[in-house]
Amino acid sequence: AGAPWIDHEWLSELFYYGAYHAFGLRGVFLLFTFLLSVMAVTVFCLALRYSGNPYAAAITTLAGGMLATVGFSPRAQLFGWLCFLGIYAILLRFRARQPAPLWLIPILFCLWINFHGGWLFGMLIYGILVGCGLIRHDIGLLAAAPWTPAELRRLIITGAASVAALMVNPFGYR
Repeated sequence: AGAPWIDHEWLSELFYYGAYHAFGLRGVFLLFTFLLSVMAVTVFCLALRYSGNPYAAAITTLAGGMLATVGFSPRAQLFGWLCFLGIYAILLRFRARQPAPLWLIPILFCLWINFHGGWLFGMLIYGILVGCGLIRHDIGLLAAAPWTPAELRRLIITGAASVAALMVNPFGYR
């Protein structure tokens, strides 16, 4: 009480309002279904890329969907999950030393902070991935080669740009 309200989910609310204004509750349901579909396709594509097995990818997607049903409702966090999947997919490509559009990561963080407050989880994952590449390690099936100086420089610049992008919201640093 007495503290100013910070609506950290304003952008996702704008999308839900637009869907409701245009089509009523059906619009909200359509937006919700679209977001879930994009997430499922993204998870399937990532699983297929890294397993090479469409059956394993389908099982992974179905299992992930079943585990996530607790949070499946028209909520702002769905937009955050999409941002997370985008960032994660880019970082996986970069880690595999494939062409990866790192420049999209600050844009996704800029969107994420305006969609939902879960952006901190994305920063944590980003930090873990960068940290895992600082040293060479090999633990059974888990192995990682250290970043080259050029890769590390790109990741640091991307991380700094992402932190700066978090300030692009109606509330600034708050």
